[in-house]
Amino acid sequence: MQHMYARIHASGYSPLLVRLFTFTFVVGLITSLPDILFNFYLLSMGFDNAVAGSLASILRLSGFILGIPLGLAVDRIGGVRTIQIATVVNVLVWGALLNVRDVASIQVLYFLSGVFFTAQAISIVPLIARVSTPAQRPMLFGVNFAVLMATSVVSALIGGRLPQWIALWLNVDAMSAPAYRSALSIIIGLCCLVIWVLWGLEAQIRASTIANDVPVVGVNEPHIPLLTIVFRSFGRTLLGFAGGVFFPFVNIYLRQQYDMSDATVGTVIAIFAIGATLGGLCVGQVMHYVGSRSGILYAGCIAALSTISVLYPHPWLFTLMFSICTCMVSFIFPLADVLLMGMIAPSQRGMATSVSNMMWSLGWAVAAWLSGVLQVQSGFFWPIVLSALAFLLVGIWFFVVPFPRYERVHAEALVSATA
Repeated sequence: MQHMYARIHASGYSPLLVRLFTFTFVVGLITSLPDILFNFYLLSMGFDNAVAGSLASILRLSGFILGIPLGLAVDRIGGVRTIQIATVVNVLVWGALLNVRDVASIQVLYFLSGVFFTAQAISIVPLIARVSTPAQRPMLFGVNFAVLMATSVVSALIGGRLPQWIALWLNVDAMSAPAYRSALSIIIGLCCLVIWVLWGLEAQIRASTIANDVPVVGVNEPHIPLLTIVFRSFGRTLLGFAGGVFFPFVNIYLRQQYDMSDATVGTVIAIFAIGATLGGLCVGQVMHYVGSRSGILYAGCIAALSTISVLYPHPWLFTLMFSICTCMVSFIFPLADVLLMGMIAPSQRGMATSVSNMMWSLGWAVAAWLSGVLQVQSGFFWPIVLSALAFLLVGIWFFVVPFPRYERVHAEALVSATA
């Protein structure tokens, strides 16, 4: 790994990567704070688990519906500008979202918050790919995912305590709607910070794009058919289902199953995030020793076993096994990005990442809606079982389905053109 870091430093892109990772860190705070607090905010206003499930579903459904237009925007105006526009929208949306009370308005606004969620999800990987070589990408994608997970540690530790601190300041109950509403207002300030971090970054990336990675028009850059991208992204749908059926409800599970306070829930979720961070930092080594497809297979199987084991009701066992699961997820995401970026033409990366995110969002949306219904009827047993089964299918899918390298497709196109 030290050798890999040396290669990155020698490439001259370290300052640019620092800015990209800083952006990832701030984005992680924006996206993870609602994961900690928004479900509790809903419960404080008298809504049940089914409403929480429907909103988790709506957010990812937004990613599915908005994926294509945002993917086109990334390819045409650049990932940075797309995110800047989406961030402004997010400021307006959260300003309104925290001031409405009826379910219909919350649902519409939460759907619109998916503009930012989707834009950042489909932009960062192509941006890193533009300023790195194929040999550097496994580690860089892993580090980026680790940074994203590290923000979850911060959000969990601080976010779980924010309502208590604000409650003392406002002289209200720590589990009241005003306390949660004030805590969630921090998201608006973080969005403004994103705009500042990204200022002028697009021009720097254009100037720093690696020469052999510049899109070439015509036969020199054959495009991968859209249906091929959709087919090879189906594994992301399975991964979205595996996560969406249980992950959005972990905070509710910990409160209802073990009667934990918000601060304790935050601490436990921080432990999960530490496991995920460590997993992301080790992606380069996993890639080196077992390869992408085998790495995803092993990670999927271990994630399935660790998820099913949490059915045994013990808080420390749950914390340990779910931390292992989040670590395995941190292997799967970057390795899947490596496979996708490796088979795609440079000019298609925004669209390909968008399609991949859409497939993941679809799986998450369906799973979150289904999970909310199942929880009301029979608790968390079936969501946990379905999550474990989906993780197993994720590993099998990525191991069985081929992901041909783009260089080979490119070479075959050149041979065909000259024949």
